[in-house]
Amino acid sequence: MKTVFLSEEEQPISIVKTDTCVMALGFFDGVHLGHRKVIQTASEIAKTKGLTTAVMTFFPHPKEVISDGKMKVDYLTSLAQKEDILSRLGVDCLYVVAFNRRFAMLSPEQFIERYVTKLGAKHVVAGFDFTYGYRGQGNMDRIAVDGKGAFSVTKVEKVALNGEKISSTLIRSLILAGEVDKVLAYLGNEYQIAGSLQFNQYEITFINRDNNLLPKPGAYHVSVYDGKETHSAIAHRRNHHNNILLQFTNSIAPFPENAWLTITWHKQFVQDKQKFREHMDVQIHQ
Repeated sequence: MKTVFLSEEEQPISIVKTDTCVMALGFFDGVHLGHRKVIQTASEIAKTKGLTTAVMTFFPHPKEVISDGKMKVDYLTSLAQKEDILSRLGVDCLYVVAFNRRFAMLSPEQFIERYVTKLGAKHVVAGFDFTYGYRGQGNMDRIAVDGKGAFSVTKVEKVALNGEKISSTLIRSLILAGEVDKVLAYLGNEYQIAGSLQFNQYEITFINRDNNLLPKPGAYHVSVYDGKETHSAIAHRRNHHNNILLQFTNSIAPFPENAWLTITWHKQFVQDKQKFREHMDVQIHQ
């Protein structure tokens, strides 16, 4: 899969080399099961039409730009994680559009002309609630008209579980409540974040390098993976800090300092606080 970065301020769309494609549109934070339905629909249509599959996403989150940076968004997936998932889903090309003030001012028609039609889209797929253009004035009911016949459209309806829409907002609420074990049913995989290790005198700290969303303060059963080996650990988030204290089963870190790692969150630690403190004391003083 190739990744192409686009910006209103840096790279004119007209010089981007493109293949005719079926394009899936969306922010896709988390690439959850609802998002995957959109992407898989695009992929299936691309196969029947003999076209490539493209996905367009945006960075940073529109809320950060529209709020002039006052609203900080912690992501379910970093761009690197998103690339990895989309590649495994069989996407041929990922377009990453810089969402900035200039981009936010584009009318719906301008967005479609510059970022959809000129990129060779012959068919567009998006969720029923996808919006585009200035203040989200464009939507899936008018996108074919804005495309002026250049492409056909498939609108993917709501994907739900037990009557509840699968959404990034729902998954965020579960993580923030510490209910990481419930995420699998909506996300399609257990929740993961990436970062590196830092050693202090008595502590092993995981640095949340990509500012992924973290669960509420507490202790959690996790797995830690470096690309080769996986080790079980207890992750303890203290007082809303952005970094995490790790305690491995044998108390000795099986990875070197600054190693780039992935943490998979399994379940909140349910032992009583006294037992957890005793466990931590034993590990620290071994």
